[in-house]
Amino acid sequence: MHPGLVWLQLIPLFNYIWQFIVITRIAGSIRRQLASRHADSIFGADAAIADGTSRRPTQGIGIAYATLFTLLVPINLFQDAAGRPNDSLLLGLVALGNMVCWIIYWVQLVQYKNKLKRAPAIG
Repeated sequence: MHPGLVWLQLIPLFNYIWQFIVITRIAGSIRRQLASRHADSIFGADAAIADGTSRRPTQGIGIAYATLFTLLVPINLFQDAAGRPNDSLLLGLVALGNMVCWIIYWVQLVQYKNKLKRAPAIG
C-alpha cells in the first residue's frame, strides 16, 4: 500500500470502510517483513512459525478496534431516533472497548516496528 493511501481515512463515511483495508494491509505487511527475515535462516519456516509470522500480526485487535469504532455511529443514531439521551451504558461500554482496543493496537504496532528495526534484513 502506498503511504499516501492511508490519508483516505480522513474522508468522512468512506473512512469506516477504508480503515478495515488499511488494518488488513498493515498486518499483511508486518507478516511478510517478519517472514522475509527468516526466509534465509538455518531454521527457515520453523523459525517463522515459532515467531508467530504465519498469522497476521495486529489484525485481530485492529479489526476489533475498527468494528467498535464503526458500531458507535449506529448506536448514536438509534439513541437519537428513539429520543434517548446519549449517555447510555451501551454507548459507554462500546466507546471504552474502542479506546482500549485502539491503545492495544498501537502498542502492538510499535512493538513490531521495534522488532523489525532490531532484526537484520536478509538480502
